[in-house]
Amino acid sequence: MNFLELFKKSNFKPLKYNGKMIFIADVLPVFELINYKVEFVKTNSNWEQGIFFHFKGAHFEINDERESINAFHLWQTESKQSNFFRILNKGKSEFKVWNIWRIENGPMKYGTNGGAMYKELSSNGAKYFCNDGKPDDDFDDLIFEIKWKLSNEEK
Repeated sequence: MNFLELFKKSNFKPLKYNGKMIFIADVLPVFELINYKVEFVKTNSNWEQGIFFHFKGAHFEINDERESINAFHLWQTESKQSNFFRILNKGKSEFKVWNIWRIENGPMKYGTNGGAMYKELSSNGAKYFCNDGKPDDDFDDLIFEIKWKLSNEEK
């Protein structure tokens, strides 16, 4: 399924497909004193899978090891299975997340051809089921989970 054509018709708004709300990017909640845990649950693609976060003007700290401004990404082959980050300074836009992929270490791709995802909410996060650019609709190319907790709670 070429989801890009469906998203063009919906003006890139989320849409219902096979009983699920699908979207290209999701908006994450932003709270004071919050930690995020991102876990790669499963990949099922010949292409490298990843997760891209963007929050214009925000300052991130990732895995207590590095900092980034505006955006950062995690590739399943280069990152830990479980990753932690926090927002040191809030941004000036919505805080968004995309599933990304690349072919043979090529450029990052997202939101094209078969690219789409849906989520299942939990009390403190969401599990994402992602379809990469291959035009199918199995939504198992990347499955990842994001959980959020107040900074004084245990990681």
